[in-house]
Amino acid sequence: MTGPVAEAVARPRRGRPPSADVERAVFAEAMRLVDRTDPGTLTRRAIADGAGVSRQTLYNRWPTTADIVLDALLDRAAGSIGGRRPDDEPDPGLRAYLAELAAAIDGWARPGLRTIAAFAQLDDDFAARFRRRFLTKRHGALAAAIAGAAPGLEPERIASTAELVAGSLWFRVLVADEPLDDRWVERMVELVDAGIGGEPAGRPM
Repeated sequence: MTGPVAEAVARPRRGRPPSADVERAVFAEAMRLVDRTDPGTLTRRAIADGAGVSRQTLYNRWPTTADIVLDALLDRAAGSIGGRRPDDEPDPGLRAYLAELAAAIDGWARPGLRTIAAFAQLDDDFAARFRRRFLTKRHGALAAAIAGAAPGLEPERIASTAELVAGSLWFRVLVADEPLDDRWVERMVELVDAGIGGEPAGRPM
């Protein structure tokens, strides 16, 4: 499934691709371990052993442990956040988009996001891949949702509003460890409404 959030550029992989079953096992184990393991002790060896696959498969295929976690997040997001909707189904609006994103982060993605953010602080090469493959794509999806809620809003204001919403999101995920609950969603919609000065942004257009 594809969509504004699921979309990703080519993965920085090397060697022969593992089978779909092996990849699913690796991703599942990576997501299981980020719930239970400090980023400093999470390794490709631990993921391989837990998934029951050859360690060399992981060493050959992914340059770092962080890249496995990132791929696991992107793979799961492809089926649960921002997927392509039928052509005759209306855009659900900004409020629904933020609610879907918040539910995914609080439901399963928060540990993985915190893990890859930690890895990005320690590895400049991975940080560049993280920005290119994840942050830029996610920011674009958020900006598109805001633009859909405010047709005609100038690009600069769309970008600055998206930065405010994203900043609040990452602060809650990485610093405050607070939920992205319904109250947060409503506050972000109100923030966008205040910025555009028009119809409530959470309503489908």
